[in-house]
Amino acid sequence: MALYSPFKIMVLCALFQAAAAESPSFEVVSGSCTVKGDGCVYSDNFGPGQEYSNNQDCVIKQNVPFQLDVRSFDVEEGVSWHVWMDAFLTPAGTPGSLLNPECFDFLEVNGVKFCGKIGPQGVTPAAGSELVWHTDWGVTLAGFKICAPRAGYPDTFGAGDASGAGDDWGDDGIGVGDGS
Repeated sequence: MALYSPFKIMVLCALFQAAAAESPSFEVVSGSCTVKGDGCVYSDNFGPGQEYSNNQDCVIKQNVPFQLDVRSFDVEEGVSWHVWMDAFLTPAGTPGSLLNPECFDFLEVNGVKFCGKIGPQGVTPAAGSELVWHTDWGVTLAGFKICAPRAGYPDTFGAGDASGAGDDWGDDGIGVGDGS
């Protein structure tokens, strides 16, 4: 006696395929970023004591809309030489002023460039949106780890803050070293 009829098996397969197709995830379209089985996307060379490479460009596609969970973010920002020259002529808080640095390396999400230690925590790109990673020829830092929410866990499970405190260097996304 069959435990499941062919119809029940077909329905179960369709349900599993639909769930997999709609699960939050990333896809690297081009470049050296990586997506791992933990549902996270990483800049190249991400890990303890590592730094991303110079002259990198990476395009990451987000397949369904979900809030980004920034586990670690440390990306070069700075003030270019022309800003130093114009420092006394540029009003504070305007683009390019000393109080509003430029992004030399950046992750662009929804048309906004993120750099420094503040990543796109909680930003929700639309389905099919592209996240664009770019590095220049100069300073390199730790980079980023950004995750999709995991089924059965709150969106912020194991997340360190955007400053990189409580970095989760592990590949399992369970919050190694951040007290969770």
